[in-house]
Amino acid sequence: MPEWAILVKAYSMAYGVDLNLALALAEAEGSKGKERFRFGLYGRYWLPFGIYTGCNVPRADTPGGNAEAGIRALAKHLRKQGSLRAALRKYNTGDSPAQFERYYKRITCLTKENRENPKRWQ
Repeated sequence: MPEWAILVKAYSMAYGVDLNLALALAEAEGSKGKERFRFGLYGRYWLPFGIYTGCNVPRADTPGGNAEAGIRALAKHLRKQGSLRAALRKYNTGDSPAQFERYYKRITCLTKENRENPKRWQ
C-alpha cells in the first residue's frame, strides 16, 4: 500500500470516516486529467485534499498533515451536516451547482469503486 494510502487509512480510522470515502476524496481532490494523487502546493491549495493555504492548517504541506486536515474537515462536516451531499458541499464550497454535481457524482462513484475493489490501493 502506498505511503499516502496508509496515512489516509490511519486518519480515516482516527476520525471515524469511511476509508473508501476518504480515498475517493483524496483521488478526486488530488487528481487532474491523467495525473493522479498530486502532492504539494497547486495554486492556492495543498493537495491531495485541497486544503486552502489561507486555512492555517499545521503541516498542510506534508502528506500526513494534508491527509489529517482533509479527513478531519470531512468528519466535522459529516457530523454537522448529516448527509454526504451536504458535507461535501461544505467541504468544496467554491463550485457552481453544475460543477458540484459532477464533483459529488465523482466522489460517490469512486467510493463505490473502492468498496467493490478493496485491493485497489494495496
